[in-house]
Amino acid sequence: MKKISCIIVTVILLLCTVAGCSKPEGTRKLSDIVSEKVQDIAVVNIISGNTGEIKSYKEADDIDKITAYMQNVMCTKSSPASASGWSYAFEITGTDGTSVKVIFAGTNSSIDKEKYALQYSDLNEFIAGL
Repeated sequence: MKKISCIIVTVILLLCTVAGCSKPEGTRKLSDIVSEKVQDIAVVNIISGNTGEIKSYKEADDIDKITAYMQNVMCTKSSPASASGWSYAFEITGTDGTSVKVIFAGTNSSIDKEKYALQYSDLNEFIAGL
């Protein structure tokens, strides 16, 4: 009976460990990374990777929507890989002049030229709704 209990406890601990480690090491929210570089956002320029069109967002409501979207984007540091093309880039500028550039290209994304794998959804819908 003790042997079976010991095996069950070991299996449960192993499953808990695996479940706890399911989130990749170093995964963070995009909003956390941006807030370390830019304290108060003054303007966000969104650049289309397809057309080159740039739209600027300065209104508090728009910035709040963009910040809320960034809370759902997960970032994991990745090894540099060659990339071709990107969907959108966010150029985020703070009230103090600091800035950060986020390029959305799936697993070949970057934040200020540092490579990240970004996990995001509905980016095109989000941009169209701004």
